[in-house]
Amino acid sequence: MRNEFVEAYQAVFDEDRQIKTCSFRAHAKLIEECQKLEPNTDFGDKRTGRICMSSIAKMHLLYMNTKNA
Repeated sequence: MRNEFVEAYQAVFDEDRQIKTCSFRAHAKLIEECQKLEPNTDFGDKRTGRICMSSIAKMHLLYMNTKNA
């Protein structure tokens, strides 16, 4: 599941954590992968592709910290 999160994250954000030009589906996939890892957190709306940047940033930091531990 974590690999899917990383792939979805990299499809939406660049190395500088800026949003890339990408599809609504890429945003929806990222939201979906985040929800698999933390189902009770608001990561955005899969129907619209609108993402909650702060929640996704926290998820990314959490993943990076556990990956490097």
